[in-house]
Amino acid sequence: MSIPSESGAPADDRAAEHAAVVDLETEDWQQRQRFLRRLSWTISWVLPVLALIVGIALTANGTIAQETPAGGGFVDVTFLTVWPAGLTLLGSGLLGTVAVAIATAVLAEKRATAGPPAS
Repeated sequence: MSIPSESGAPADDRAAEHAAVVDLETEDWQQRQRFLRRLSWTISWVLPVLALIVGIALTANGTIAQETPAGGGFVDVTFLTVWPAGLTLLGSGLLGTVAVAIATAVLAEKRATAGPPAS
């Protein structure tokens, strides 16, 4: 015999409803965590790879010509040296890519030794 609560529902039904709400909140939290984890790993891979690509392009190019109209049909050309910025981006992109690869390998190894999550 169950004792009705103030709202008229039995206490067992309230416990079951509470457990269902907790399960939904836990599942929602896990989905948010999974989304944030994937987003952070995507960003941590994309940024160093982009820096690497831009660094290669700037280092290979060396200089950029900037044209400004000088009047009378003439153009004033200024050459900007971009290879130092290219080398900097190349180095930071390479170091970032290596760092993310090491972190990925360590986390994958940690997950493999931990086994499946307990239910």
